[in-house]
Amino acid sequence: MTYNGWKNYETWAAALWMDNDSSSYDYWLEAAENSNSVSDLADQMKDEFEEFMPELTGVWSDLLNVLGG
Repeated sequence: MTYNGWKNYETWAAALWMDNDSSSYDYWLEAAENSNSVSDLADQMKDEFEEFMPELTGVWSDLLNVLGG
């Protein structure tokens, strides 16, 4: 199943946020160009997204942990 031409909703949503403003787009484009492999780029993306993920508590935390887990 695909979503708006992307592999799935999660991939589409990540791409939307990364492409939404020019500084984010430029940053990730440069990261992709300088990466040694797709795997290295994926690791960098994962690390940076996790580093800047806001702390959530309560129902929002519970819902995201269920959906993400």
